[in-house]
Formats: sequence, C-alpha cells, structure tokens
Amino acid sequence: YTELLRLRAQHPALGAELAAAGDAVAPDEHTIVMHRRHGGEAFLVVVQLSGSGSVRLAPDAAAQLVFTTEDERFVPEPLPPHIDAGNGQLVVTFHRPGALIFRTA
Repeated sequence: YTELLRLRAQHPALGAELAAAGDAVAPDEHTIVMHRRHGGEAFLVVVQLSGSGSVRLAPDAAAQLVFTTEDERFVPEPLPPHIDAGNGQLVVTFHRPGALIFRTA
C-alpha cells in the first residue's frame, strides 16, 4: 500500500489530479485497463480482478514495467504475470488476481 502511495505522490498521472487525463475500459468481466496521462508522463494500469486470464493491449515499444503486485517485496510466493510483447501486440497473462503498471511516456 505504501508503494502505491509513493507512486501516486511522485507521478501526478497516477494520482487524483484534476489536470490528469485518463480513460478506462473493461475488456472482459475480470479485467480493467486504465490509461493515465499528466504533463509528459503516461502510464498503463492493468488489473485482473478475479481468476486468471490474458488481456491483449495495443503495442507500445516504450512501455517499461514499473510495478506489479507479484513483486517479491509484496508476496512470499510471487507468481508474476507473463508479458509477451511479440507479434505486434502486448499480451499480459495473469495467473491469479493482481495488477501491474507500465510507464508508456
């Protein structure tokens, strides 16, 4: 939780700034995908709310993984999502509920 608060404080695009722009879609009943932008920063947040599953996203060559709820510092037995950036698309496969954040700009 404190890591999320730190990210929100350091990156206005992830916070509740009125100037932050964003959109969210639910590609299926288990997944939410959010784009957040503010100033020169942009982030992609992907959340698997229940179960396991894959989500296909528009490719972004600049995408850098910032955070996943499966990082070793958060769970005793991490099961990180599989990220496949091949074939002109970005596919994230979650093995269980979780979230990740990519910096895209």
